Amino acid sequence: MNIKSRIKIYIIFGIISIIMVILAAILSNYNIAFNILNGLGCSTFSAILLAVVIDLKDYFNKKDEIKQKRKEYFEDINKEINFLIEKILWYDVLISEKAPVLNKSVEEQNSINFMLYTSETYKDKTSNISYEEAKIKLKKCEKKYSLEAISKLSIDERKIINKVFSVISKNSLYLIKEVNKIEQNKATLDSLNYITIKQIEKLKNNIFMFYEITSANDKNFGVAIKLLIICSDLVRDIGKYNNKIDIAPSTKGPLKIL
Repeated sequence: MNIKSRIKIYIIFGIISIIMVILAAILSNYNIAFNILNGLGCSTFSAILLAVVIDLKDYFNKKDEIKQKRKEYFEDINKEINFLIEKILWYDVLISEKAPVLNKSVEEQNSINFMLYTSETYKDKTSNISYEEAKIKLKKCEKKYSLEAISKLSIDERKIINKVFSVISKNSLYLIKEVNKIEQNKATLDSLNYITIKQIEKLKNNIFMFYEITSANDKNFGVAIKLLIICSDLVRDIGKYNNKIDIAPSTKGPLKIL
C-alpha cells in the first residue's frame, strides 16, 4: 500500500475520531458514554497523527535515497557528456588561436602528448566555468560549425575541423557504451522512476546521431553540438548535477602515448 492510500485511511479514521469527540461533548452529561467516546476519539486521533508523522518521514527518507541512488547511477554518463563538452570547447579555443598543432593527424591529436603540449602552450586560455556559461559558448559553436558556416571556409580550414570532430567522435565511444548500459536496464530504471523508457530512447537516439555526424566529413557539426546539449540537459536534470566545465585539455578518454 502506497503512502497516498494510507493517508486516505488516516483521514477516514481521523474524521471518525473527531465525530467521537463531538459525540462525547454532546453526551457529556452521561459520564460512561462521555469517557468512552472521548477516550477513543482522542487516542485514535493521537495515534493517527503519530502514524502520519512516521509515514511522512519514511516517505521523504526513501525519496532522498532514490534521489541519491539515481545520482550515483547516472554519474558515469554525466562525466562522459561533460568530457565531450570540454573537448569541443577546448578545440574551439585551439581553432580560434589557429594553433599549428591542429595540422597533426587524428591519431596524434588523440594522444597524451598532444594534450600535454596544448595544456602547456595554451595554458592562459584554460578556464573553469559554470554549465550555463558553457551552454552559451556551445550555442556559439553551433553556428560556427554549422554546415552553412563551414561551407564558406577554405579546404585547409575544413580539413582541420573535420579532424577535430573525428577526434571527438572517437572519444564519444565511451558515451555510447554508457547509454547502451542504460538502455539494457530500461525496464528496471523506469519501474524505479529513475528515467522513463521514452527518455532513454531519446537519449540513445541523440547520442548515436551525435556519433554519426561527428564521424563523417563536412557534416553539420552544429547539429551534433545541439544534440549533445539536449543529452546533457536531460542527464543533469535527472541526476541534479551542477558540475562545472573545464575548458582545458584532458587526459581522460582513449588516449595513446606517442
